[in-house]
Amino acid sequence: MGIETVVSPFLGENCYLVASPSTGDAVVVDPGVATAGAAGRRIVEQGWRPVAVLLTHGHPDHVWDAAEVSATWSIPVYVHRRDEPYLDNPLAGMAPFGLPTPGLVLGSRPSATWHRPADVRVIDTADDGGAHLAFGDLAFRALACPGHTPGSTVFEVTGVGPDPAILTGDVLFRDGVGRTDLPGGDRAAMRSSLVSLIRSFDHSRAILPGHGASSTLGREVVSSPYLAEALEV
Repeated sequence: MGIETVVSPFLGENCYLVASPSTGDAVVVDPGVATAGAAGRRIVEQGWRPVAVLLTHGHPDHVWDAAEVSATWSIPVYVHRRDEPYLDNPLAGMAPFGLPTPGLVLGSRPSATWHRPADVRVIDTADDGGAHLAFGDLAFRALACPGHTPGSTVFEVTGVGPDPAILTGDVLFRDGVGRTDLPGGDRAAMRSSLVSLIRSFDHSRAILPGHGASSTLGREVVSSPYLAEALEV
């Protein structure tokens, strides 16, 4: 599979490099705190050609290096319309919850200051919550999954190997789901999103979450009490 992971030192966030084996086109998904350097080195080593940045949602641990990646490679940043306002200041509203900030990792370096990407493009999903994005032979099916944030988005990607994979951001983890107690969170919306996720994708699909280890959708359907609860509602 043409997907590699760069793990951020901030909250262990997973930045994914999704590359086409045939063309070398590459999409950077969720370039979090201090991931731009490692991601860039890997891109150069592999001879890939970055074409876009995709964001699963607008929280700082997932978007912090988006401006740097976008500027380095002159590529646009895509985010769901409902989370686009987060890019004005992804830290807004987070401090009252006692959450750590990127400054704990970055110290006084210039990158400790938030910069909005210059080229932001919104993903506007249809009534069924879906949208399609294509970059060469890399194809992404975007599914709106609000609950963690209003614009949380899950991406199914094809064109990287024999089997599609699902990039779930902070919607679904191995043995867990995203929290809903932060600004913009909605527990009822999260339950609905989990049901939509279960019903929209083949359960054999690998899931690549925003934090932690990978899994399969089928494994989580069988073992996760959170999914069981969502299906009961």
